[in-house]
Parts: sequence; structure tokens; C-alpha cells
Amino acid sequence: GGSSAIVPIHDGCVVEDAVLSLPYTGASISDHLVELLAKRGHAFTTRPDRDVITDLKEKYAFVAQDFDHETKMAKINPSGVEIVFDADHTHLPSPISIGAERFLCAELLFQPDLHSGSHGALPLPQAVVDAIARCHPDLRPDLYTNIVISGGTSELRGLAPRLRGEVARLAPHGAEVHVQALGGDASYRGAHILSSVPEFAHFWVTKEQYEEEDLSALHRVWE
Repeated sequence: GGSSAIVPIHDGCVVEDAVLSLPYTGASISDHLVELLAKRGHAFTTRPDRDVITDLKEKYAFVAQDFDHETKMAKINPSGVEIVFDADHTHLPSPISIGAERFLCAELLFQPDLHSGSHGALPLPQAVVDAIARCHPDLRPDLYTNIVISGGTSELRGLAPRLRGEVARLAPHGAEVHVQALGGDASYRGAHILSSVPEFAHFWVTKEQYEEEDLSALHRVWE
């Protein structure tokens, strides 16, 4: 479940007609990793198992810059990409090995059909280009040079350069493309900066006001 969003923003305002939703998230990458490891004989079915999968993904998963080359090299020299994972979870009976799964799980961002839950969805680079194409032509150059990825998945090693390369390949000729990964705490940092602006104090709702007026307090301040 869940979704990711491509949200073009101009002068602090969302270009609502250009927003695109994608049916895959960081959880989809975890689900795909579970499927891949099941083929190795490793079953992850419980909630504690999910913690192991998250740990594996955050520590060892990465985005291949050249997927075909990386796949070929993993077949020729499996030990080159394989690691032994000894999780700090007492329910694991023994360490497990993980090899090409490290980059195969993240590839669904670029080839959604690899995972049943995202079959038929737009690849991330195509979605970015399509969202920008929905915006006014005058806005597009700035949007291409200010592509920002946030959330936990943005911390995947290699995601930003791979996305930049693929968007540049799909974008109009001559378009300058820049991609920046902000990390999983981007929303918190953005909220912190916004709340520190003096003018923002006019939009505060106190605990007492909220308890007395409920959501109408928010509507009164923000409308």
C-alpha cells in the first residue's frame, strides 16, 4: 500500500494540475526484497522480520548506475556484491547472505514491473519528466534544475545520480538536470525552518484554542 508523489512547485505554490502519484514507496522496495530473499530460501513473515528487512535495506541496498552491467557482473563474480548479514535480532537463527538482491530491490523505482505491487506503473524518471511537461513551458527549465527527492528512500546510495542521468536522457535536448537528495528528515527540517520565520507566528494555534475549537481553529487561521 501507499504511494509516492511527484509535486512540481513554483514560487512556493504547488502546480496542482501537474501532480502525479506513483503506487510504490520505500515499503514496496522492502516487499520486493522479501520476495527476492525468499528465492534464496530466507523467509521473512513476522513483524520482527520486517525490522530485519528494513535494517538490510538501509545498510546495504543501493541503486545500480548501470543495471544491466551490474547484473552481469553479479553473475560473473557473485562474491563481488555479496555480503553476510548478521543482524542484531536474536530470532535470526544464523547470518544470511545477500548479493544481487542489494540492487535488484531498488530497481523497481526504474522498472516497476519487477514487483507485482507496482506492475504497470510509470518508472520514476518518466514520472518526473511527465510532471514537468504538465507545467507551463517557462517553468520547466527551473524545475529540471531543482529536482529534490525526500523521504527515507532518498537515502538509497546511488539514487540521485541514477535519477539525474535517466531524467536527462528523457528530457528535452539541452535541458540542464540537477537532482538533490534531502534524506528522510526533510519534512521535519522544512517544518522547523518554517516555524522559525517570525511571520509564521500569525498562523500558530495554541493547544487551548485547538481543544476549545477543534479543527475550526485551524480553518479560521489558515483560510
